Amino acid sequence: MAVAMETQSTILDQPPPYVVQIPTTKNAPKTVIPQGLTGFFVQLPPTHTNSRDVGMSRLYAKLHSYLQADNDWDGYGGVPATYASWVNAVEFLHVLPIRFEAPIPMLAGDGEISLFWKEADSYIEISFPGDGTFHYIYNAPGQRFASADLALNEAVLHSGFLAHLDLV
Repeated sequence: MAVAMETQSTILDQPPPYVVQIPTTKNAPKTVIPQGLTGFFVQLPPTHTNSRDVGMSRLYAKLHSYLQADNDWDGYGGVPATYASWVNAVEFLHVLPIRFEAPIPMLAGDGEISLFWKEADSYIEISFPGDGTFHYIYNAPGQRFASADLALNEAVLHSGFLAHLDLV
């Protein structure tokens, strides 16, 4: 019996959490996944693969990799993510209500980080220029919206953005 117990593993037996504290500008302390721990999430049982926590962990790892991207990463002179854009994206994720799935990240050639959600016929994208603001676009059949720059210095997200995100 002892041998069987030594070879069995559960999610509770995994390495300690990936939380690392970094300086913050406004909101809660920030979470970063060190590059060496990103492979940990591949080892999770299939039943946990689609969980929001794992999705968010992978998202943080991907955002962190944007900081370390090579110059000309896109073949068109693309630069790594700016630290300010990265900080703003992480701040946003810390106030994103848990009812929403983890977004899909993307990096623009100028170092600006964006996140998006897509359903069959609707799409919302939020971008972080790195100046403490964000702007977003929403597209659905018969409806298009592009916001002005909105402040990211609140503990609660902009209600217009959340209303559009609820539609995706």
